[in-house]
Amino acid sequence: MTISLSGERSVAVAHSSGFAAAVRRYFANIRANNRRVKALRTLLEYDESRLDDLGICRQDIHEALARRSVSGHFLAFKRSERAAR
Repeated sequence: MTISLSGERSVAVAHSSGFAAAVRRYFANIRANNRRVKALRTLLEYDESRLDDLGICRQDIHEALARRSVSGHFLAFKRSERAAR
């Protein structure tokens, strides 16, 4: 273990905490993705008239599921696109 200056954390400790933070971010991203997929699948259970009231259709939801990280922005875009018609 190497200490850079008196009273500072060791380089090994600094590296492991960076690794721990990366692992926490990784699992947080997995949890967020699972919540997103669950919410989109819940939308798929809605009937056509309710989806129409929301300004989206089933195809939009399927496309949002495929887009992963930008699904919320994609659905908002589709809603605004339909509202402009």
